[in-house]
Amino acid sequence: MTCPFIPFDNETKFEVYKMEIKSGGVHKSNPHYKGVKEYVFVSTGYIEIEIEDKVYRASSGEAVVFPGDVYHTYKNIGETTVSTFILFFYPNR
Repeated sequence: MTCPFIPFDNETKFEVYKMEIKSGGVHKSNPHYKGVKEYVFVSTGYIEIEIEDKVYRASSGEAVVFPGDVYHTYKNIGETTVSTFILFFYPNR
């Protein structure tokens, strides 16, 4: 489940979403606008993010930063719900 947390602001060029994924859940994401960067902050739980052919893992208190203009998949590989905040930065928007 994803929901807006801080709406897009044309001056700052970013928005923030809150995303929660139940244990074993998967969220696939299509590429965003060219040049977009994603900053994923893990609040609770354990997540795996597959970005093209690379896999990153993060747990509570950690973050992953990557280009959001490519295919990417979020997987909850823990036993409890993973809760994250995702900042999307749109430099060209």
